[in-house]
Amino acid sequence: MRFYIPYIKISLLYSFVLLLSTIIMAQEQKIADSLTVIYKKGNLNKIDKFELLRNLSFNEINDLDLSLRYADELIALSTAENNYLYLHRGYYQKGNKHRLAGDLNKSLAAFFKSAVAATKAKYTVGEGVSYSAIADVYSVMGNTKNAELYYTKAITLLRTTDNTIALASALLNAGDDSFRNKKYDKALVYFNESGALFKKADYLIGTAYNLGNIGKVYAEQGKDKLAMVNMTEAINTLSVPRLLRHFGLSD
Repeated sequence: MRFYIPYIKISLLYSFVLLLSTIIMAQEQKIADSLTVIYKKGNLNKIDKFELLRNLSFNEINDLDLSLRYADELIALSTAENNYLYLHRGYYQKGNKHRLAGDLNKSLAAFFKSAVAATKAKYTVGEGVSYSAIADVYSVMGNTKNAELYYTKAITLLRTTDNTIALASALLNAGDDSFRNKKYDKALVYFNESGALFKKADYLIGTAYNLGNIGKVYAEQGKDKLAMVNMTEAINTLSVPRLLRHFGLSD
């Protein structure tokens, strides 16, 4: 019964995050529904059309096939225009949707193409975020060696940018991978840095996740008091009205 209280707090924290995610997904679908009206009207210039397709793919939650079609249309149009920035964004959305569908190999292929396009666009943030997404997929696949390789590449690139949240997110995910592989000290190093960055950026959902993850590490290490302190702080950080303002289109 040693870990009883910390793990109750972990359960409460992630139950709240799950509820929050459900609320956010409903909001995203409403955005997609409203954007569909604009899409059907047409009469947009090229860049506006690219941005519309990007947002439609991101926000379409109920129909993954439709979301993928929007991403593919963005890929086709940006390829025709040699617009590597939006080609990167199209493949990035495609990778995300394939991952949600459980098609990990297709997701990986799309993220690699996203990274190549970002490099051609000289968009360092996009390249770093793509490498982080590649690492995430490898982590889910259980390929720890490749996951660590691409987290390192992502973090190294993102350190050269001013995108604090992208860097913090890559560090957080690298910490998750270390935690799953029972490398608890390494996980804490990642979580401590990502936590400081999320706090600096006032990014509350990242802060809450980070505190929760630190609590999980301490619980696994048998440090019950520290686990409870972090879990309590994570739960106190969570407030739906405050958190909702932090969610939006990723890359």
